[in-house]
Amino acid sequence: MADSRLLVGLCLSLLISSLAISLVTGTGAASLGDIGGAVNQNIDFETDTHGWKNDIFTIGSDWKITDGALTSQSPGSNRFFLQTGGKPDGMHTATYHIESGGRPYAVIIRDTGYFGDSIQLRVVPAGVYLESYEILGYRPFQKFIPASIPNTAVVTVTLDESTSRVTVTVDGNVIIRNEEVPADGILSWGTVYYGGITAESPGFRVTKIVSDAEAFDEQSFDLLGFISSLSGVLVWYTSSGVPLVDAFINLIIKIQQLGIALVIITIIRGN
Repeated sequence: MADSRLLVGLCLSLLISSLAISLVTGTGAASLGDIGGAVNQNIDFETDTHGWKNDIFTIGSDWKITDGALTSQSPGSNRFFLQTGGKPDGMHTATYHIESGGRPYAVIIRDTGYFGDSIQLRVVPAGVYLESYEILGYRPFQKFIPASIPNTAVVTVTLDESTSRVTVTVDGNVIIRNEEVPADGILSWGTVYYGGITAESPGFRVTKIVSDAEAFDEQSFDLLGFISSLSGVLVWYTSSGVPLVDAFINLIIKIQQLGIALVIITIIRGN
């Protein structure tokens, strides 16, 4: 166990050293490769009865799989967020297969933890409200769009963070196109969620969610892959083009690489 911890420590030391060197020389750092894959979310609640808990954060609300759908349970507000992160291009698209049964609900577009720049699509009988959250009756942004939203509907919401614009389709028909919303401001400090649902009563059902936001897929340990990545760390080297600096870099790198190699040999020998 001690040898394993020493191996991990030496690898981390080399990775940190290589990162610092790469910042100075402008070259790439050493890497152990990916430990998980960035994947799109595709959650079918009829077949996924347990794994969805890795993709959805219910924040104390009571949601259960009932008859092939994620179903709200509480008489009050039921909310969940998609467990996704930001994307380099700023484009976030999520599609929800909804069976509301006429119950009021809202699709979360962006939740920052601050009411002023959190955005939702709230569905009412006469249409939808594209709006921010409210506090003490105050809502800094709201726009009403007349529309007929069926109780059973496929709702797709796209947020372009680079322009702070939203597009919404219902059953393939565009009801909102490139509508400007408040940008993510400096007053929001918490985790930002790009997607989710708020239902105001029990019995609200979501049968499927598809999102292009990146989530990290857990992968089983691959020994050959780890050995391949580790060998890449052991042979990593870079050059600044200055002989004296290169000699110093070589000293820093090779000492750590030699230590890693010796620990590996010790682990293999079992001594």
